[in-house]
Amino acid sequence: MVVSDDVLISVVIATYNRAEVIGRSVSSVLSQDYRRREVIVVDDGSTDNTASVIATFGPDVRFIRQDNRERAAARNVGLRVSRGELVVFLDSDDEMLPGHLHALLRALQTRPDAAIAYTEAEFYDDRSREVFDVYPRRPVEGDALVRSAMGNFMATGSVMVRRRLLDLVGDFDEDRDLSGSEDWELWTRCLAESPVVFVPGATVRIHFHDRNTVGDVAAMERALRSAVGKILDRHAVRLAPYRRVIHAQSWSLLAHHYMLAHDGPGARSIIYEGIRKEPLVLLQRSFSSMLIKSLLGPRWVGRMRLVRRRSHLRRKSAREKRHDARP
Repeated sequence: MVVSDDVLISVVIATYNRAEVIGRSVSSVLSQDYRRREVIVVDDGSTDNTASVIATFGPDVRFIRQDNRERAAARNVGLRVSRGELVVFLDSDDEMLPGHLHALLRALQTRPDAAIAYTEAEFYDDRSREVFDVYPRRPVEGDALVRSAMGNFMATGSVMVRRRLLDLVGDFDEDRDLSGSEDWELWTRCLAESPVVFVPGATVRIHFHDRNTVGDVAAMERALRSAVGKILDRHAVRLAPYRRVIHAQSWSLLAHHYMLAHDGPGARSIIYEGIRKEPLVLLQRSFSSMLIKSLLGPRWVGRMRLVRRRSHLRRKSAREKRHDARP
């Protein structure tokens, strides 16, 4: 299919004190082979030399500075001044890989009934300088509200959304308690109104480093609890039959983040909370699995995760080789 070049795509990049990496993010957008796009960088009160870095790109990038109000507010400012029919939000420490905009645009042009699409994302460890995972492992398409309520399966930079859908559901929730999960909450609102299209192939790179939001476990717990509460309240009727599963997934996810932080007692505390509040949650596979992992401890789980990741990437590489070998 020939992709129309008549559609303007707006790429909004919110940033805060990321002068050392934001040039990489901006460059990855400007080097896309789809040229009808605008790049808007919203600086959320940085105290470093972010402004001078963006100035080197000249008129190719629109730069807006505001007092610090958190990432959701910065994204909303960028959204309100943008003009594109399609919108992408890229984190300032991540980057688009070649063909990203084209792949998403092509997907939405083939599915006029859908107003949101996403690609796979590769997770890249800046310390070891290697891709360690591809996300999501189990892609979701079509009606995905329930699946989204159980946990975010779309990395922020991997998503393209039609403006008309954002006009319908509203922009990012600026509640500071939600900071870190505001994208998940918005995507769930979008998925309540539109089917989603999945685009296979990782065309965006998510960088993991010492300053990632997920490194602050207390803030991540606050954000996840806030997101789950808002999602269940907003979609109460449609999600009523799934509340137990959603709670099981949320407790499992919280425990998972504590395990990533090598905090076994913190993970077990979350698991025990779930058992106290809803004993039948033990019947949920995800929850019982996380209970076992929390008892085994972060070190053992880390080793098993490394084995699983390597196995996953080997299978992915084998699939790609078979695909490339086709006539």
